[in-house]
Amino acid sequence: DDGGGPSRFGYRAWLPALTLGAAVAGVHFGADPPSDPRWRTRNDFDESLRDGLKGESRGVRARADIASDVLLAGSAVAVLADQWWLRDEYPALSSLGIDASWLLASVLVNESTKVAAGRERPYVRPCGRDDDYIDGCDGGRDRNASFFSGHTSLSATSAGLL
Repeated sequence: DDGGGPSRFGYRAWLPALTLGAAVAGVHFGADPPSDPRWRTRNDFDESLRDGLKGESRGVRARADIASDVLLAGSAVAVLADQWWLRDEYPALSSLGIDASWLLASVLVNESTKVAAGRERPYVRPCGRDDDYIDGCDGGRDRNASFFSGHTSLSATSAGLL
């Protein structure tokens, strides 16, 4: 319905986003990864790639962490910019609701898989030898929530939406 009134806001497009958002919150706050990892094995590919990319100092690792977060945020900004750029061709609020649904679906699959897989994060072993290896050596909830990469899945979802 492209007429005036409530449908102009695109309520039907936002209902899945709200539902998925509630599901993401439920998984994130209601289901913790295991305290002991279910998956701790490594392979030569992972080890060699990580060793080549890990950075030789805590400062380098901290800057890489920030850069990763900035690039991920940039992909979200690109989706918003796309919405603004095409605002005259598509109903912006409805399109934004659809995009939000896809992004939240990606987060839901990612969070659920991390809890189910329980893979030990790559920093856990180095933190065992050096508790100053990274800022988050205490790890908390994320110690055994490594598979699969949320940054990668959100970036890929954003690229698909663009």
